[in-house]
Amino acid sequence: PPGGTPPEPPPAVTVQQVPLAAAGNEVIAAPLAASAMESAALASTSGGTAVTAVAPTADLPADQVAKGASDGASRVVTIPRCLLPACETAADLLQCNPLPAFDKTRYAAKKKLIAAASKRLVGDMYGLPFPQTPEEMFEKAEFGCGWLTKAFHRVGTLQEGNSVKRIVSWRRFEGGGSGPKAEFELEYERPDGPLDTRLFVKMPFPLEENEGQRWLQEGKGTFGDNFGGEVLFYRYLSPHTPFPTPKFYFGDVCRESTEAILINARVDWPERGTIEFSNNEVFPPCGKCEDYLLTNPEDYYFAVVRRLGTFSGLAKAGKLGPENATLNWFNCGPTNDVNCMPGLQCELGAKAFIEQVAPHWFPAKARTSAFLSNFVAKFQDFDQSQDSGRVAQFLYADPLYVGLHHQNGNSDNCYFYRDSTGKINAGVLDWGSTAPMSYASGLMGTTIGAQAEMLAAHDEGMVRAWADAYNAAGAPRMDVAELLLRYRLATCINAYCIFGTVDRMRLRDVAALFKTLPAYNCEDIRKDFGNRFNMSMLYNRILLFILKGDYYWSALPEMLKRRGSR
Repeated sequence: PPGGTPPEPPPAVTVQQVPLAAAGNEVIAAPLAASAMESAALASTSGGTAVTAVAPTADLPADQVAKGASDGASRVVTIPRCLLPACETAADLLQCNPLPAFDKTRYAAKKKLIAAASKRLVGDMYGLPFPQTPEEMFEKAEFGCGWLTKAFHRVGTLQEGNSVKRIVSWRRFEGGGSGPKAEFELEYERPDGPLDTRLFVKMPFPLEENEGQRWLQEGKGTFGDNFGGEVLFYRYLSPHTPFPTPKFYFGDVCRESTEAILINARVDWPERGTIEFSNNEVFPPCGKCEDYLLTNPEDYYFAVVRRLGTFSGLAKAGKLGPENATLNWFNCGPTNDVNCMPGLQCELGAKAFIEQVAPHWFPAKARTSAFLSNFVAKFQDFDQSQDSGRVAQFLYADPLYVGLHHQNGNSDNCYFYRDSTGKINAGVLDWGSTAPMSYASGLMGTTIGAQAEMLAAHDEGMVRAWADAYNAAGAPRMDVAELLLRYRLATCINAYCIFGTVDRMRLRDVAALFKTLPAYNCEDIRKDFGNRFNMSMLYNRILLFILKGDYYWSALPEMLKRRGSR
């Protein structure tokens, strides 16, 4: 993927000259409503993959647009639809049944989940049955084109009188850990400009593919309301979201059987091997915990936190639609926030990992007795405070610092491009487990796949960028210093929880193996998704505290002093 800071001057947007009356181009001239909207006049082209935009932007000043129109031609910029604000591309959605609240205690026993998931029920919102795998969806007679037509009609993404004519192609999409996914292409009976033909579907793991993961994610809600939070976002909030996110086509959840499905427009990823990009062209996707492949990864994270700050600010200000306040969001709090879970003597596991398992991964400073003694002592203080719940309770005590947030805004859950000014910007996807939560916890969750060196250099700037976007959205103003304190606390308790992964290793058995692994991101680790994810988080969180531990650890005495306790 391309790097961060653009050359000077930034690459020019590709602009073509077309007559105003050219067939297939409905060109509309209009001023920008607001910079956040990122688009002005929109006209659809066939296939649903791009629009023609004419606007007084940095690339098309108002005088140039007027001049072009006066001589019978206008300059137009072709922008992929996936880079337009979601509020501009959303269909006029029909009413549906409300999604019931998620009950985290309902399937505490796995056998109850297995019995319920075997029932094959219908969705709570739209009343349709679920395909449980891509193979069922595209190859079984009870699903296929007929089911897709009915599903899109129920939502309002496909007009009555139109239908899905055929499934042109489909393939499983390998990646992520939430269940089977597929990319597919459709042909409609009556092609229509606003209709996307290339779509994406995701589902929970069926029991036969991963029974344990289905129970943990959809039954116990270990990470929150995974599919429920995402479906609620796309159905109700994305039509009011002023930045790019994939267009919603269908989604539903059955609370009893834990079946679910989500269908969105597919991001226009570039051809494999593409390395040069103009403005408004999507970069290749980022891999999970592979930010070391990016040049200037901070540019990508600043783009993400600005989007998420805008989202949270709009939600807090009541600007994400009239239904938001009535939706059954997951009840995230100090006792069930996955990013605030307590550990048990996890500092000793991290110390053993540095000393016994992978000492060659870390700088010499980390292997000194002075550093390791201080590392253990500081995290023992956090262990004691977190065991009593004081830190998590503090993060949720002030409602000003709690609100709707994306739980997992990592770089692999976004797509990136240079906007019309040449600046890296982001579209956001994978809204699983979206819920009201501690903003500090949500912000910290955005960084769990980040490199420690980048975070140590840019953590404060990223938090400030989030807060600036939040405040600019019209939300009640917050104190950035207070948010930074909470972010540091959230980072400490989540790092402590991540260190607990060492306790699940058989250190005596793995020490010899790790001697053969030169780095946390070597090929033997990268090729396994679980190992890549776990080792990257563990290594980079340890390294962050090697690089900047005092900055984060000092948040605890600051909090305790404020609370008048030790």
